Amino acid sequence: MTTRPDCDGNHVANRRTACGEYESECTCAAGVRAPQQRFVFQDEADAIAYWADKEFKKWAIDVTAGPEKRPTYSRTFYACARTSERAIEGVRRDMLHKPAGARFRARLAGPRELGCVKVEG
Repeated sequence: MTTRPDCDGNHVANRRTACGEYESECTCAAGVRAPQQRFVFQDEADAIAYWADKEFKKWAIDVTAGPEKRPTYSRTFYACARTSERAIEGVRRDMLHKPAGARFRARLAGPRELGCVKVEG
């Protein structure tokens, strides 16, 4: 994590967020908050690299409902769209059962998630 010049280096690292990702944050004596960073896992990095130059991307939309820590409803839907916002709109429109208070989070679908396997050769 990079720090700002007026930061004393007092960091809280690897705090887990509600969506299950890890982030780091700086709480220095100067009261300056450094931008939060999150870890990018290999499957997500592969997805970002693969879909970077494609016009239409395959999105994985995670739909959760209920308490943040222990959701009572959790499903993943897949949609093909240009942007994550359009993918979420499509999933909202096409869902048969819409739980109350549903939260939608879009991410690029990774190769393992889409069923790809690595072939040597």
